[in-house]
Amino acid sequence: MPLNQIFKPLHKEKINAIKELIDNSSPRHGFFLMIGLAVIMTTMGIILDNIIIIIGGMLVAPLLYPILGMALGIVIFDLKSSLRSIFTIIKSAALAISIAIIVSFLFFNDCQNLNLIQFINPNIYLEYFIIAFISGLAASVALMKPNVNESIPGVAISVALIPPLSILGIGIALMQNYIIQPAVNIFLINILGISIASVLTFSTMKLSDYKKKVQQAIQNDEKIIQKIENEKNKE
Repeated sequence: MPLNQIFKPLHKEKINAIKELIDNSSPRHGFFLMIGLAVIMTTMGIILDNIIIIIGGMLVAPLLYPILGMALGIVIFDLKSSLRSIFTIIKSAALAISIAIIVSFLFFNDCQNLNLIQFINPNIYLEYFIIAFISGLAASVALMKPNVNESIPGVAISVALIPPLSILGIGIALMQNYIIQPAVNIFLINILGISIASVLTFSTMKLSDYKKKVQQAIQNDEKIIQKIENEKNKE
């Protein structure tokens, strides 16, 4: 596929991508449920030193979408959209860390024998950033092109957003500062790399012209969330 077609998606592709991004990054209960399940799987995978389980947890986690949503908010210069995604990221991180701490306490003896530095090597931060940047490019392009959209799960695996949060929870449970700081750094580096790459990609694709479409998609999503809340209150 020619580069000009990749970075100049059709109007319909942009509209569909915006809707998909808003839907998948929506701070609904289902979103946070998947985050919780992903963290349990990933934390258990780390404790068992089983890469297959860790990958499974990364596949389940939808955390990549609100980061892309934050980048989109920056591109269209919409503070509300950006803050919505930032809130989702913060709430997801807090939930993930809390669950990882609980799991760590349940398997405390096993956690004490872990070599966590292998997962969060503090000597290769630049390499982590490069991987996150490339993943951000891949994710933002895949989001806009239906024929490569199925690549998103693969990007979620490569950037490894959930493992640093699981390791951070384990580090807090063990009270090991030499684990906590690198885990925080790597998580933030991943967010930074993805965000910068996505901002560049979305800007190149001229999504800044779609501010009203993004705002409308968010309003529709908020109405759905409010409707769900009202139905629950009636029960």
